[in-house]
Amino acid sequence: MDKKTLSVTGSISCGITWVFGTILFKEGEKWSKMIFGICHYSKKVFAISPIDYLKVTMMTTIEVSPKLNYCDHAGICLYFDCPMNRFRKEKFYEMFKEHSGFSLGMPEDFGTKALWFNLPPYEDRWKLFTLGIEGGVIKHKNDIKDGEKIIR
Repeated sequence: MDKKTLSVTGSISCGITWVFGTILFKEGEKWSKMIFGICHYSKKVFAISPIDYLKVTMMTTIEVSPKLNYCDHAGICLYFDCPMNRFRKEKFYEMFKEHSGFSLGMPEDFGTKALWFNLPPYEDRWKLFTLGIEGGVIKHKNDIKDGEKIIR
């Protein structure tokens, strides 16, 4: 059976930039082993992933409609202060079916209060990493594998 897609009237497609933690943190630190997904609409981190789980980087856009208070990633968004956010912890963990929530290193009160990367001093820094309208991936040179295409 074919998947049906729902198109929201007045929605806009916003890019996602994925930033490898090694860009911001020293090698070996806990957060250097994560990938941070920046929503181009909010300019905040909407998702994180272990650095070895590259499947999430295939997500390249988020569809939002501020007028209808709609976001197609509202159920997994880690920017809890976004007016379109409808976060559900279970929905977030579904993205990582192969891993447990425990292995992601999320706090015990996950989903109840703002996460450190969307608070000062980090909250305003994420907009510096957004790549054009279509988004993309930002890796540290040590994370680039032999033969991998580098866009300059």
